[in-house]
Amino acid sequence: MMITMGNGLVGWAEMYVPSGIAALIASLSPLWVVLINLAVNRSEKANGLIWAGVLTGIIGMSILFRDNLILLTNPQYATGTGLILLAALGWAAGGVFIKKQKARSHPILNASLQMFFGGLGCFC
Repeated sequence: MMITMGNGLVGWAEMYVPSGIAALIASLSPLWVVLINLAVNRSEKANGLIWAGVLTGIIGMSILFRDNLILLTNPQYATGTGLILLAALGWAAGGVFIKKQKARSHPILNASLQMFFGGLGCFC
């Protein structure tokens, strides 16, 4: 999920949008992680520091890519923008899922299986 969706969709979407837009949209991943984590695990609460960190990151990326912000309204970039949003959501969901799982095997085996199946998913 993280490699096929997170990386594969961004690579595909960059055929439709400039890399500045891709970076700006992909930088929303921490926001999605917090929101998905709150939706999945209602016992965990996001404190003010978490929201301040996410907001600071979004503001910082907006400042860095301020020249590309107007391009977000371009309808020609709708397909690429949607793919990158989906990729960021996939990466965030995968990250939250991995956090909840207990390690039952060696981390190198887990990483290699993730790379193998993620690469296979991108190849297909």
